[in-house]
Amino acid sequence: MTASPGVAAGEEAAAGEEAALLPTVLVDDDRLADDRLADEESARLLIEQRPGGVSLVGRENIEKSGARDLKDVLAGVPGLLLLRRYTGEQERLSIRGSGLRSNFGLRGVTVLIDGFPFTGADGFTETEALDLLNLRRVEVYRGGEARRWGGDTLGGAINMISRTGHDLAGNGSSGSEAWLESGSWDTSKLHVSTGHADENTDSLLAVSHSSSGGFRRHSAWDRQRVYASLGRRLEQGRSLRGDFIYAHSNTDLPGALTPTCPAPPAPCTDSYSIDDRAAEQSYVDQGAARDLEYYRAAGRLDVPLSPSSTLSLFGQAAYEDMDQPLSFGVIDWQLDNLSAEARLLSRGDADSRLRRLDAGVKLARAHQLRSLYRANGGLRGDLRSRFVGEAINAAFYADQSIRLGQRVDLDLGARVQYSHRSREDRLSDDYDGTHYWSASPSLGLSWHPRENHHVYLSASHSYEPAVLLEITSTGNLESDLDTLRPQRAWLFEAGWRGQQGERLRWDLAVYDSELRNEIININTTPFPGAGFTIPGFTNVSASRHQGIELGLDLLLARGLAQRRGRAGDDSLELSLTLNAVEFHYVDDPLYGDNEMPAVPPRFGGVALDYQHEDGCWARAGMEFVNDYSANGLGTQAVPGWELYSLAAGWQLNEQLEITLEVENLLDRRHVSTVVADSDDDHYIQPGQRRTLSAGLHYLW
Repeated sequence: MTASPGVAAGEEAAAGEEAALLPTVLVDDDRLADDRLADEESARLLIEQRPGGVSLVGRENIEKSGARDLKDVLAGVPGLLLLRRYTGEQERLSIRGSGLRSNFGLRGVTVLIDGFPFTGADGFTETEALDLLNLRRVEVYRGGEARRWGGDTLGGAINMISRTGHDLAGNGSSGSEAWLESGSWDTSKLHVSTGHADENTDSLLAVSHSSSGGFRRHSAWDRQRVYASLGRRLEQGRSLRGDFIYAHSNTDLPGALTPTCPAPPAPCTDSYSIDDRAAEQSYVDQGAARDLEYYRAAGRLDVPLSPSSTLSLFGQAAYEDMDQPLSFGVIDWQLDNLSAEARLLSRGDADSRLRRLDAGVKLARAHQLRSLYRANGGLRGDLRSRFVGEAINAAFYADQSIRLGQRVDLDLGARVQYSHRSREDRLSDDYDGTHYWSASPSLGLSWHPRENHHVYLSASHSYEPAVLLEITSTGNLESDLDTLRPQRAWLFEAGWRGQQGERLRWDLAVYDSELRNEIININTTPFPGAGFTIPGFTNVSASRHQGIELGLDLLLARGLAQRRGRAGDDSLELSLTLNAVEFHYVDDPLYGDNEMPAVPPRFGGVALDYQHEDGCWARAGMEFVNDYSANGLGTQAVPGWELYSLAAGWQLNEQLEITLEVENLLDRRHVSTVVADSDDDHYIQPGQRRTLSAGLHYLW
């Protein structure tokens, strides 16, 4: 459970234990201003009060992971399935079965930056724009815990807390840092940031460039990113902050491969017999790629209304322009997102039964112009279609914590939303639009039987209309919008997390999601011998996601160096994450009660961490997934795997650290992930072989 590394933190762990005694377990929220200014231990204590699955990844783990992508940063968080796709810095992320239909991008999870939406108005998130080295910590709220941020998604929410000038400079000074990394497949990254802070103002500017020749043929990529933040403390406790993100990403797409399979009806299992560095030939012939440019500007004003309540006002504008040659055509889209939110955060008095209140109103609009051209060797041929898609959401949400007794809390939440989706054919002037109203309640019960122990039960509802990419998908253009119905789910969860001294932390949860109209992705061949598939989306009437999540941190030893006559304190810690899931259809006319595709029934990992107080550290890790199927019929079996890794860092002085890392230590062929329900047998996306990297971190 690398998301909770505090067990081996010596005096900090002891202080955390003291802070987590029963009277403080029900700690009031003292973060009534910018979340970015809260220290990590306070943030951890706060989110662990929630009656559901939560995790926090701190800055130390972000840095040790390399922060190349979300898989690096969130490895070890229970409930998360993270599998790399065929290009660097992209991953397939699913929380408790969310977004199983996503063959790129992120759906079914609300992504926030500093507590406010980064996810678009339609529910789609483009993660390529994010440089994760700009983060201070990451908070994961699984399932119904997204309600605390006004979310309404099956998977929950990921809240990314950004760094400010205070993180680099402290007060009354300036500071800078540089990260340099180089590794296999001509991969490199340079990240430089500088910050300033004084009593009333802070600023930060970060720029980065990363590139790779790619493990597979036709998989090279390069990215440039800029992040800027400016904060100002105003009179009467008010604060104002503005942020800006720019990203440009150019990625060659190698496509999916076909395994060597026996003749039907025998199942296809020999997925390792492929050339794992090859590319799908039609992708090479058509110059398949993603060329993305992204801009985001956001502002936030925090206004204290009283010593125990704050009103936060937020607004953002984002724009992306993407050109994507594929085997079936060239997609060109421009997407703009506008959103605004007002949020009230209040805390009750020490003797009040009404504890924390989070309530807000959010408005969001997304507008997409999507054109499809005939494929012509990576160039645009004749215009085949042009559609405008629009998504509008207006929502009110509230989450109230009520103290029922000294050891018991009740959480009541709800989100009421109006949604609009429309699609206009610019070539024929045909228009189709639809409206949705939804109300999603949530209920949570927390019990603290003893100090540092938290037992909880919860039930929550989620409601997710289709994203714009789905209603304008080539395979859905001939059908009415009403035929792709919103996905609805009830999630029931029970859990127990706690800490025993400084030796042991655990996080155990059991959940059951009952879904109606789950949206799935079907990739169909338009005609025999086409050589490509057309993506489309449809509903399945009923499905069920069930699972058990376990995260464990165990301090194995302390003072190893002193026992050998060496100076300094050190520690050795074991972290374990296990997930056992069963996601299946329910009485489906085509799939019956089959297991859902692209989800291993067992997955997880284990890590052994050594840390010395002089800054030297080492980590050995193993991750695994069990066998699973790539399609709903169960005829495309994918073998599981176990991968091993090593990493180490040396703090040479207060300014300079060097790191080394080896991934896939045994150089195993493996299937990283798959294209679900592809009927042309191009569904294997091979994972990278042994990968070495070396890094340097310099502060000045």
